Amino acid sequence: MTVPDRVLRRCTGLLLGLALLFLSSATQAQKVLDPYQIKRTVLSSDGRYMAFDFHRLGADERSRTRYSVAVYDMETESIALHIAPPPREFHSANFSPDDRFLAVIQRCWAKECSPQELGLNVGVIDRANRRFQLVTKAGEVVYDRRFPKRLGGARKVRGFPTFDPASGRIYFGYRHEAAVARPSGKWRMPQILNFYGTSANHLGYVEFEDGKQVERKLDLQDKIDGRSSFAYLTATTKGIYAHMGTPNEDPFLSHGLWGGIIDPLKGSYSPLFPDPPYFNGSRLSQSNYRTDSLRASHDGRSFVFREHTTDAAGNYDRTHLRFALYVGRDGKIVDQFRPPRGYGPGEVAISGDGRKAIMTVFNDSRIFWSVDLETRAITEKPLRVPLEAAIARTRR
Repeated sequence: MTVPDRVLRRCTGLLLGLALLFLSSATQAQKVLDPYQIKRTVLSSDGRYMAFDFHRLGADERSRTRYSVAVYDMETESIALHIAPPPREFHSANFSPDDRFLAVIQRCWAKECSPQELGLNVGVIDRANRRFQLVTKAGEVVYDRRFPKRLGGARKVRGFPTFDPASGRIYFGYRHEAAVARPSGKWRMPQILNFYGTSANHLGYVEFEDGKQVERKLDLQDKIDGRSSFAYLTATTKGIYAHMGTPNEDPFLSHGLWGGIIDPLKGSYSPLFPDPPYFNGSRLSQSNYRTDSLRASHDGRSFVFREHTTDAAGNYDRTHLRFALYVGRDGKIVDQFRPPRGYGPGEVAISGDGRKAIMTVFNDSRIFWSVDLETRAITEKPLRVPLEAAIARTRR
């Protein structure tokens, strides 16, 4: 074999290898890029309905559609949509104890928004007539001298609303963030502060007195308020379940990454697990496992969370086989469900009566699973087909 032949053979092999690598990357990208992003799933009291927010992904983040809220009927496998009038968005829905209403976050950062609704505020949707009403207002504006008054300022942004089954209050997390002005005159929030996936560092609530809605701050202990971050709030008769971050590894919140329960009357916090939890005789490592999608039943006895794994460097591990739905009862882990087919759950939730749970699929909106916690039966349900059918109905 001559030298040019060997060179040609090596070049051909290299090109073939690059072609296979490109095809593999393209196939992998197709697996990763799903047309819909499904987030913040919750179940109704009896587990018949699942609410979630979604948007359709475009070629990049800037071309995505607005967030909307969808309610899935497990019996009919159909979906009802709740779409905010542009430029507003709805997300972070939660059922009332009687399932008649949805508490949602309305997001509006555009010049078309009124001063009262600018930012992220809590509202209530009546599921029967689809009427929406804000129950909080923007308020507490501190303007930045660098911008005209309509183009900058710090406002209270809210998230994770949840109905209290005992008092009727709507609890929510909030923080104060600065809006940034664009040359076009539109508002936007820095991506890291947009509150879609970030957490709050204070808790507030809305209650109704003499037919009027009143917003108040929940008084928490100094070691909690402002120093910790809250997400996935669920108000129960035992207290408010919250996924909680622990800044600077504060020993007061030593097991905070597992989540905990906030007593709204005392303003105190107790870890979800007083000691590092065990399941089937094995201890779960707090450094590598954290609770995601922490949800609880109305009585606070049952709860679910998604296993959240990290590698040795603390990076998020997307390996599907290392995800699971854990079920807890009275402060202990009592069961575990892993999705069929090796998929990883994107979100998990539990019904108000503690009998049903769901697992959506990480980065795949085609299906989800309904879980009967009493019989341990797992049922696959279609998601994308009824979702696209519901979207098509809104365009007629």
